[in-house]
Amino acid sequence: MGRIYGFISDGNFRAGAKSLPYPAIRRLGAACIFMWGLAASAILFSFIALGADQKDKAASLSSYHNARPIVEWSDGEVVRKMPELRGMEPAQNQEPLPDILRKVGEKVQAFFHNLISTASVEDIHQERTGINNSASLNSMRLNYLLLASPDQKGPGLREYRTDSRGKPAVLRSKSGKFILTSGFAAVSIYFDPKYQANSQFRFLGKKMVNDREILLVAFAQRPDPKYSLGGFTSLEGSVPVLVQGLAWIDPADFQIVRMRTDLLEPQNKVSLERLTTDVTFREVRFKGSQAAMWLPREVDVTVIYQYTTYRNQHLYSDYKLFNVEAGSKAGGKASDRSPE
Repeated sequence: MGRIYGFISDGNFRAGAKSLPYPAIRRLGAACIFMWGLAASAILFSFIALGADQKDKAASLSSYHNARPIVEWSDGEVVRKMPELRGMEPAQNQEPLPDILRKVGEKVQAFFHNLISTASVEDIHQERTGINNSASLNSMRLNYLLLASPDQKGPGLREYRTDSRGKPAVLRSKSGKFILTSGFAAVSIYFDPKYQANSQFRFLGKKMVNDREILLVAFAQRPDPKYSLGGFTSLEGSVPVLVQGLAWIDPADFQIVRMRTDLLEPQNKVSLERLTTDVTFREVRFKGSQAAMWLPREVDVTVIYQYTTYRNQHLYSDYKLFNVEAGSKAGGKASDRSPE
C-alpha cells in the first residue's frame, strides 16, 4: 500500500538546499498529531504499519468491530449528529454512488499525480480546555511547505513548518501541553481508486451550500487486518486508528470541497475519546503558471484525550509555488470556490 509522508524535524532548512535531511513520520490519510510539554514522552498519531502479523493486527482491531459507522446511520441520525447538514435532500437510492466514486476517484488521483510543491502562510490558533473548564490559548504564524515527493508505490508529499528566517519552527508555547496537527492536504486519499476498497461508502444526498448544489458522500474504513492502518501511541499503549467521515463534492467537476473525518470508535485503551478533522479546500491558481490545485483553506481539529479537549484552527493564505533549490517563486491566487 502506498504511503504519504509527513515530516516534522528540528534539523536545518535553508532555501536553496538540495536535500532536506528531515526524519520522516510515515502516515496515510488523516492528520498527524503531536503533543508536547507533558511530563513523559510525546503522543504521536500517524499512519504507520502495525507489523506483519495478521493475528496481532486482528486482535488490535477488536474494539472497532462493534462500531456502528455513519454509513449505517438513518438520515435523521446523520442530521442530528451533524447539524450542518440540516436542509439535506436525502438520496432516494444508491444508484448514483458508483459513478460518483469513479469521478471523484479520478479527481483525487490526478491531484496526487500532479502535485506541485507550494509554500504558504499558516496561522494556528490553539485552545485547551481541562476537566475544570479552565482554558489556555496559544497562537502562532508559520511558513508551511507542502513538497511533492512521488513514491513508486503511491502518491507522496512532505510537510515542513519554518519560522520567518526559514529555519524549522520550534513549536512550543508558554504554557505547554498543546498539540500540533498537520497532514490535511492528503485527507482525500480515502477516495483514491487504490484505496476505495478499504472503506464502505454511502451517498447521503444533496444540499445547497452558498447557492450551489453539493453532493454528500459518507465513508467508513473497514476494520480488516489485511490493510495497512494508522495508530495512536501514548504512554498508555498503542492502538490502531480507523476513521469515518463525510465529503462535500461539487457535481460540476466532482471536486471535494470539504471533508470531515472522525474516529470510527473511541479508543478507551489510550483515553482517546474523539478525533475530528474538518478541512475546507479552495482552488489556488499561480501567477505565470497554468497550475491550479485544491488546497486547504481552513481546518478545524478537535481532540478529546485524557478528559481534556484540544481545539486547533489552521488558516492558510498566500500560497506560492515553491522550488526546493530556489525557494518560493510564484504567487498564488485563491478562488472563491469553497463552501462556508
